[in-house]
Amino acid sequence: MYKYKVTILIDPNNSWIEEFAKKIKYNKKKYIVKFSKSSFHVSNQDIVLVLSYTKILKSNFLKKNKLVLIAHPSDLPKNRGFAPVQ
Repeated sequence: MYKYKVTILIDPNNSWIEEFAKKIKYNKKKYIVKFSKSSFHVSNQDIVLVLSYTKILKSNFLKKNKLVLIAHPSDLPKNRGFAPVQ
């Protein structure tokens, strides 16, 4: 059985979210999940979940990973920032 490689990318300056991200429940038979605080250490992943990351991700980062999911409450890059809804 193939295990999907998943990385949860968290900004080191916003590590408050790490506590919540580590509570994410997943099927350990299907997924290998790791955490990273730097995009430079992430490559060849099936899924990258980007949470509260403040750096701009380069296009080569996007190309090095199959699926990059960015959780943000508005359209990027126009409505960037920590409180775009306000």
